[in-house]
Amino acid sequence: MRFPAALNLRLVVVIIIIAVVVVVVVVVVVAVVVVVVVVVVVVVLVVVVVVVVVAVVVVAVVVVVVVIFIVVDSRPRSNSSNNNISNSSYSSSRNNNNCADTKFVSSEQVFCVRVLGTVSDTRSRF
Repeated sequence: MRFPAALNLRLVVVIIIIAVVVVVVVVVVVAVVVVVVVVVVVVVLVVVVVVVVVAVVVVAVVVVVVVIFIVVDSRPRSNSSNNNISNSSYSSSRNNNNCADTKFVSSEQVFCVRVLGTVSDTRSRF
């Protein structure tokens, strides 16, 4: 059975329209998927950058705090206003057993400490 020419033309036009619609829908779906993937990648990169920046800031703050504690801890401690006693006065006070609890000898970082009525010097840093 043969179709009339007008029916064949209409069938061809309908098939072309359906094909164009299918191609447009596929292109739109692919474009939406690509946009979603790009947005997800950008969001992940932003989150990674924020995490790295926060980690660097936290590490920097910890390093600064540790350095401050080391610097403060390495300073000599003294209860008297005279921190710069000489070695000779240190020796004489050691021989006389007249040593304050914590006097700092600046030239050697020697502390004169009274322990149970006796005087001992420690060369370790307090």
